[in-house]
Amino acid sequence: MSVDLHEESPRRVPWGTIGTLALLVLVFFGARYVVQNYRRPGAMSVIEAQAMDMSVMKPPIGALPVAVVTARRGTLEARVTYPGTAIAWTEQDIAARVTGRLVEMPVYPGTKVRRGQLLARLDSDELRQRENEARFAGAAAAQERLMAGAEAQQAQAEARRVATEAKREAGGLPVAQGELASAKAAQSEAASGIEVARASIRDAQAAQDAATRGVTGAQAEAQAAEREAQTRSAEIEDAGAALDDARSDVENARAALDAAKARLPQAQAEVEALRADASFAREKVKRSAELVKQGAISREEFQQDEAAAKSADAKVKQALSRVAEVSNDVRAAQASVQKSEAGVRQMQAKIRVAQGNREAALARVQSAQAKVTQMQAEIGRAKAGVQGRKAELDMAVQRVRRMQADITTAAAKTQQAAAAAQGARQAAQGASHGAEKARLAQGRAALLAQQAQASLSTAHVIRGYTEIRAATDGIVAQRLVAPGSLVNAGSMILKIQQVNLIRLQANVAQSDLDQIQIGASVEVRSPSDPKKRLQTTVSAVFPSADAQSRLGIVEAVAPNEKNRFKPGEAIVMDIAKSRNFGALKVPSAAIVRRADTSREVIASQQTATVWTMEDAPPENPIYTCTMHPQIRQNHPGLCPICHMKLTPLMAGGHYRAHQAPIKTGVTNGDYTEIISGLKDGARVIYRGYENLKEHDSVMPDKPLWSAENQPAKQRAGSPPSSGVQTIKISVSAQGFSLPNITLKAGVPARLIFTRIAAEGCGTEVVFPDLKIRKALPLNQPVAVEFTPQSGKTLSFACGMDMMKGQVVVR
Repeated sequence: MSVDLHEESPRRVPWGTIGTLALLVLVFFGARYVVQNYRRPGAMSVIEAQAMDMSVMKPPIGALPVAVVTARRGTLEARVTYPGTAIAWTEQDIAARVTGRLVEMPVYPGTKVRRGQLLARLDSDELRQRENEARFAGAAAAQERLMAGAEAQQAQAEARRVATEAKREAGGLPVAQGELASAKAAQSEAASGIEVARASIRDAQAAQDAATRGVTGAQAEAQAAEREAQTRSAEIEDAGAALDDARSDVENARAALDAAKARLPQAQAEVEALRADASFAREKVKRSAELVKQGAISREEFQQDEAAAKSADAKVKQALSRVAEVSNDVRAAQASVQKSEAGVRQMQAKIRVAQGNREAALARVQSAQAKVTQMQAEIGRAKAGVQGRKAELDMAVQRVRRMQADITTAAAKTQQAAAAAQGARQAAQGASHGAEKARLAQGRAALLAQQAQASLSTAHVIRGYTEIRAATDGIVAQRLVAPGSLVNAGSMILKIQQVNLIRLQANVAQSDLDQIQIGASVEVRSPSDPKKRLQTTVSAVFPSADAQSRLGIVEAVAPNEKNRFKPGEAIVMDIAKSRNFGALKVPSAAIVRRADTSREVIASQQTATVWTMEDAPPENPIYTCTMHPQIRQNHPGLCPICHMKLTPLMAGGHYRAHQAPIKTGVTNGDYTEIISGLKDGARVIYRGYENLKEHDSVMPDKPLWSAENQPAKQRAGSPPSSGVQTIKISVSAQGFSLPNITLKAGVPARLIFTRIAAEGCGTEVVFPDLKIRKALPLNQPVAVEFTPQSGKTLSFACGMDMMKGQVVVR
């Protein structure tokens, strides 16, 4: 029997493998037991977690927080809002009345001026020379008047003398006739004629002695007048030397004035530069203050900017001090020039007085010399009279002897006396004509003196036009020319506006214009500065409207303290149209415009609605498991699947939201009248309704408020704004009034848009990032509310994306 060596032996299982398998089985059943008996309630196994549908897990339905107001009846004043412009009460154009070079203009745009204050000064040298010419002409006319008066007096004296001689010659004719009659009557009268002749001789000799004494006195008077003329000539020479010295002083003073004026523009330019730096520093301080409030910069940086602003103001004050010093030097130099010119005028006047005195002395010399000549002529006539009387004595002696010869001589003398009387009368008439001519010359000289005085007054008035002064109080709005320029008569140099009263005007639509009355209340505010506002009344409604725009002007006049509103500044005017007593009113922000699509595919109309907060009906709470929503029961407990605590299906369901259609009436922008659709006392949601649906659970985020329990300082018609960033934005055809807005992160924001112009594309406002699109009815405020997030920039635009703006969150 053979043995097969290749036959296989039976396999044996290793004991190590069996032990490993047994250990794995033991670990499996042990882990299963631990998981089933010791895991936390709600914990799932890996398989359960993989098989779990997470989409069915939903949190409990909660209540949305909303802001609520109680609708109440009260007085509602309908108002309309229009953009407007501030206009100065008056505006004056200041013009030059004479031609000249502008040497001084101490005012600048923005300078406050008072009535009578110096605005500008023109060069008055030429006008001063004209005034001096008129003054000299007046002095010459006065001198001519004096000379004409002296001539008139001399002519009158001559006329009286000639008249006396004429009377005397006329009296000689009866004497001769008497002598003739006496010679014819009786020769016995010849003896008495001899005595008369002797008496005549004595009278003639007395007249000769008197004439001799007159010559001596006239010669002494002529010598005294010559000495006075020499004295006056010496005074003229001394005054001429003093005049040269005074003119030299004028030249020196004018040189000092030119030097001081040359330093003044440089100092003024330095002031302007430092003022610009100071203005920039102050603006930087304002920006730094805002940045400090926003936390963008540190307090130290703000203090550095504030210190820089104070330093710039100090430099401006120092520069102004230097300008004042230079101005004082200019005024001192001008005073020195005026003093020196006054000295020149004084010396010139002294020379003129001395010349007049010398002329008067020379006139007296001539008059004395003429008197000497006249007295010498009188002596000659007196001598001739003596001789004649002696001849008459001889003749009287001869008449005794020859009467007939005496009669013939008496007849001849009668004829001679008649001829002499005729000649004396003619001489008297000539002297009277000379006196009349002298009086006429005196009157003409008086008229010339009055004309010269009138010319002097006119020249003085015209020179006064070189100083231009303010007619009323106001502010310099514009300076049209600079100092040193040559201006003509009628050239405009300044514009002054009176701004203590301000005219506030708005272009109002014709539909609103008829409802606005004089005396209606107006609130005026600045679109750039919410704190700048005032209350006033309508002072005028212009009677006509523009034919193209159909807009009329409504004006309010108000005091403008501290120049709060500047002419030309843009404003917004809230004007009262009508007043409704007992109106049911709600905040305009609570009104929601929804498209009416009940009958049309594309809505063409909008229905006004409000969200109200209604009491929720009582109901039994339902409890469910958030991980197993299919588990529901009417009492609290644990989930039978995951053993988690059951939670209510709805939380905080005390109130429900309801959207009610309403009919609106008048509005003042903040409040709107509800005509129908709402009851007095209804709780109206004015904020937080953007994402509401009908019957959503809501809760008020603060106690209810109404117009009756608002704080006294809060403006009627605006909901409480504590803790909310509220910004009002006007929408016109030109765009948004505030295209760049800065908000603080984490603080609720409320942007109120009001469309104030019918033109343009601003019928909607769109926030793409927030998925908000709201219609903007004309003159009705629309609120957009959200909570800005840090580091984001939100854009907004009109419905056509043509007008744009942005919100920067810090």
